[in-house]
Amino acid sequence: MFQQATNTILGIVVGAVIGVTSVFAQTQPKQKQVKNQTEWNLFNDSTKTTDAAKRLEYLKAWKEQFPDSDYKEERLLIFLTTYQALNQPARMAETAKEILALNPKEPHALLALTMLTSTYPNPPTPDSLAAGEKAAQGLLEAARPAEVKDDATWKKVSTEEAHKARIFIALHRNQPEAAEREYAQWLAEEPNRAEIAYGLGNAILAQKKPERYSEMLYYWARAASLTGPGALPENQRRQVDAYFVKQYNSVHGPDEAGLKELRALAISQPAPPPGFKIKTKSEVESAFTKAPFMLTFDVEGKDNIEGWPSRTAPARKTMSRAGKK
Repeated sequence: MFQQATNTILGIVVGAVIGVTSVFAQTQPKQKQVKNQTEWNLFNDSTKTTDAAKRLEYLKAWKEQFPDSDYKEERLLIFLTTYQALNQPARMAETAKEILALNPKEPHALLALTMLTSTYPNPPTPDSLAAGEKAAQGLLEAARPAEVKDDATWKKVSTEEAHKARIFIALHRNQPEAAEREYAQWLAEEPNRAEIAYGLGNAILAQKKPERYSEMLYYWARAASLTGPGALPENQRRQVDAYFVKQYNSVHGPDEAGLKELRALAISQPAPPPGFKIKTKSEVESAFTKAPFMLTFDVEGKDNIEGWPSRTAPARKTMSRAGKK
């Protein structure tokens, strides 16, 4: 659902170039003009034809007959959105690079290359990852396109796509620490997005550091437990929840009370508090063996999660091997 929404925004941002270009003849400086009536006809056909395949024919004819047109950059932008409509990522990438050779700060081309980073080519190459990384940085610095009226919308699109590209690049370069930093920054910007919390947990897992599994489980708990705007789609949420519970039980051991407390804490704040730690199975067993004749536990079960916000200590109960006291 989220990716579909992002693609819709991209369609508006890039697709709107066609409508904007149709009035270039009136809005551009006087020295920028078509060469003759033939070019005007091709210009007109290329900007008004809604059928992408037919539009591509007009564009190719325009490029062949007028390679040095004053509207070379605008024509490339129409090529870009046409190749997008025809699902031709290789041509999109090639065209975006042509545009950036003319105008290194052109936002539509930067957006297209950034979004293509994770899908084309497949598998990615070192060159494609480097190109995506450069495009993502340029996208963050690019000015808002004229047809995007809302600064907030453009910022959301550009930063979101830059984060996703950088995370993809980091993971394919086997740099989970860099992916974690990108996820953490993204989560700070959008704390209620469950998918970001889940990805952050995965980036920590990829580092293979058992001492950080408490943080990993925390972010998974948040991803699995958030509801409302920003929550995962229900089918996906259930899958993530089942996986989270399985891993929690593997690390800590079955503990319904502990799970409940962890979910509540994870929902309450996007990141774990300082000193947060979930006891491992061995730590739980060690705590028991050190006091073989008596086990002390909190009525509310908070002895299993360190770092819970301080509050008045609950009443405590004790049990011994001889029975209850």
